[in-house]
Amino acid sequence: MQYKSLTASAIRSYATKLDSQKYQRTIIDPNLTFESTNPQYVMDHPRRPLVLILSWLAAKKQHIDKFSNIYLRSGCDVLVVKLHTTQLLLPKTGAQVVAQNVVNFIQKEQFRERPLLVCGFSTGGYFYSELIQKMQAAEKVKGEITNRIMAQIYDSVADMPSIPQGISKALLQHDSLSQRAMSKCLQTYLNVMERPATQHYRRGSKVFHNNPVNAPSLFIYSKSDPVGCYRQNEMVIKNLRTKLGYDNIDTKVFDKSPHVSHMYKHQEEYLATLKWFLEKLDYFRDRFEDEEWGRIIRVMKE
Repeated sequence: MQYKSLTASAIRSYATKLDSQKYQRTIIDPNLTFESTNPQYVMDHPRRPLVLILSWLAAKKQHIDKFSNIYLRSGCDVLVVKLHTTQLLLPKTGAQVVAQNVVNFIQKEQFRERPLLVCGFSTGGYFYSELIQKMQAAEKVKGEITNRIMAQIYDSVADMPSIPQGISKALLQHDSLSQRAMSKCLQTYLNVMERPATQHYRRGSKVFHNNPVNAPSLFIYSKSDPVGCYRQNEMVIKNLRTKLGYDNIDTKVFDKSPHVSHMYKHQEEYLATLKWFLEKLDYFRDRFEDEEWGRIIRVMKE
């Protein structure tokens, strides 16, 4: 992929090489990237979703692209949200500002009637909690924005107790000794930074455990993942099912799989589960014909 410079202020836009320039990407700011299918390739549909991909910390573009590709090929538009470490560590001036920018984007005239499909990875689960709070604060009528959420997909989401380990693993992937040292430092940070940081994580965790959005949800996690801890995921799922009465929650649990790597480690199972879940939603029903799904799988394997 190549960037094409447009202006000095530089919103940069380019088309991917997939399928003869069908897809376009616009970098809105350092945190938000909008991806779309050229209009001539899109079948008109009044409920065409806008997919929000809330990526994991230090995610590489080529890895996020594989997930975006699934939704672009089905005619959706995609907004990729990527937080930087300092924005995660200082929520009030970081994550919450980005969340407000996302709300501003999805409330633009061309998007405000579109359904939203949310895909949160790792710390993207925490960011989603911040986003829900910003959505609710912006609603003039209750449910005006949150009711647009058609489905929620959680992959390796990390709850508050896993934040130190999640950040250290993301930044120091191949250095276990440094990971442990950083994790301890971050735990100390949480202990002493109640007002600027910890209270916001705690509030976000409460939203995660008591999600007000009763939309179909898919939780994907692993019993061997110390960051997206399966016990924490199962506590959330149990709370949503028993306390809130949500009966539209599906799960895919792997016995052994690395953090945010389930799609790579168990590709066939992962994609089959994702396809099954998406096809339960009206928009995606019959969208993935065998030939098209085969193309998606080939791109995933590249």
